[in-house]
Amino acid sequence: MQADGHLLAHVLEYTPIGILIMQQDTTVVFVNQYVLDLFDCVREEVIGSTIKDLAGMMKNRVDYEAIEKRIAEGTLTDYEVQLSVEGVPDMTCRLSAFSVMEVDPYPECLTLVIRDITTEQAVAELIKAKNIEMAKINTELARSNTELKKVSELKSNFLSIASHELNTPLTSIKGYSDIIIDNMKDKVEPNIYRMIESISRAADRLHKVVNNILDVTKIEQGRLRLRPEEIDLGAILRDCVEECSQMAEKRNIVFRVKVEEGLPLWKGDKMRMQQMFTNLFNNAIKYSPDGASIVASIALEQGTRFHITVRDHGIGINKNEHKNIFDSFYEVGNANRHTSDPSKFMGGGSGLASPSSRGSWSATAAGSGSKAKA
Repeated sequence: MQADGHLLAHVLEYTPIGILIMQQDTTVVFVNQYVLDLFDCVREEVIGSTIKDLAGMMKNRVDYEAIEKRIAEGTLTDYEVQLSVEGVPDMTCRLSAFSVMEVDPYPECLTLVIRDITTEQAVAELIKAKNIEMAKINTELARSNTELKKVSELKSNFLSIASHELNTPLTSIKGYSDIIIDNMKDKVEPNIYRMIESISRAADRLHKVVNNILDVTKIEQGRLRLRPEEIDLGAILRDCVEECSQMAEKRNIVFRVKVEEGLPLWKGDKMRMQQMFTNLFNNAIKYSPDGASIVASIALEQGTRFHITVRDHGIGINKNEHKNIFDSFYEVGNANRHTSDPSKFMGGGSGLASPSSRGSWSATAAGSGSKAKA
């Protein structure tokens, strides 16, 4: 038991919390090392002193009477006090007191526990300041998001109106140029006829851009409606390759089509699948060097999924930009740098179409009767 008592006394002496044991009149009969270090004093200065004496050691005024009163009432719990001792940095301490049963040779005593919470309080103040700062930032972000949403809505409305307005003169340009091409070839000079064909092709290209803009605005406004039906993906892929072959031939680019035999029908929007294939093929052509090959393939994966792959020999997309390729109006890198050897790529665009197939692009889709997955 004597050894246990010695161990307990040692623990009390060096515990990282200040402990003062006092008689009922607040005369100190025990003080541990933490208190001596806290107040930069020796034990003889504290033993036999009172709360009033200890308060007198402070550079600042401490309301010792309020502390004495609350100790006597047994209500001193988490009482914060600012302490300032000569030669020691100012500190904030938290005081608590409780009674101890009579132990010979002392009558009933009081224990005062002192904790230095200066660092803890500084951290709490820092966290509070950061929380206020974060609240201001969040408020500003919310305001910015609201403004960006309004700007986006205005942009979408503008694009929608502009696209419809462009379609009206485009229809006339395309219609009249086609009439001349179909019915007046022998009545106009060859040079003029070639100009009219050029006008018709330009109208077709502009019409595709306008339709892409309309699609983007419909998607943003949640108005794009898909019309699923059972379709032959292999046939659609071959049709789109045929449509893009003229542009590919101008640069000696060869398409290689690999479609697995006996593919089942797939349920999806035929027009949107055609649009997806055409955009992928156009980009593959655009960013491939002259004389390259493009491989387009469809295979059944695990008997339930279609695996569609478009692979070219372009410069590829940096991994850091993969997260942005599906963003509207986003164009990967600088089109002027899309060159290799002496070949000049036909880079650049509006960013309205599907992502480029540069390098490799693949998608999986659920089998007939299920929604497509990409």
